[in-house]
Amino acid sequence: MKKIGLGKEFLVAFLWRKIMSVGNDKIDQGHRHLICYINTIELVLQNPKEKDLIIEALEQLQTTTVKNFRAEEAIQRKIGYPHTLHHRREHEKLLRQLNDVIKKIDYCRNPDEITNCAPDLVIFLRNWIVDHVLHEDMLVRPFLARYPKAYS
Repeated sequence: MKKIGLGKEFLVAFLWRKIMSVGNDKIDQGHRHLICYINTIELVLQNPKEKDLIIEALEQLQTTTVKNFRAEEAIQRKIGYPHTLHHRREHEKLLRQLNDVIKKIDYCRNPDEITNCAPDLVIFLRNWIVDHVLHEDMLVRPFLARYPKAYS
């Protein structure tokens, strides 16, 4: 793995794969956007002196995520997914964690210390894909299978 300016290992970018599909075009598109934002944030982190770019990328992720989570939850309610409330709570938890990371980086005085301000940022973002998208969201897949892929 290639070293980046943060003194951490650079991880290979996530790529969307068909196996990641939950079977709904709108939700899958949201997941593609999430992966794109996370890859972008990891690229921006290669130059931690660009604190404003890091904050901007994280805020764009936050804005898009709120919209995508609401759409995902609306679809879950429409199809009668029995764990919608739990899923919404997971979304709220992820948004709180993201907001905390943004605050930590924003309050960081010295751009050279970005990794000290939010040392687990990359791990948090990657776990979001692995733990939430590839685990929690996949639990909805059998329920979505009863509906057209374009259902929203």
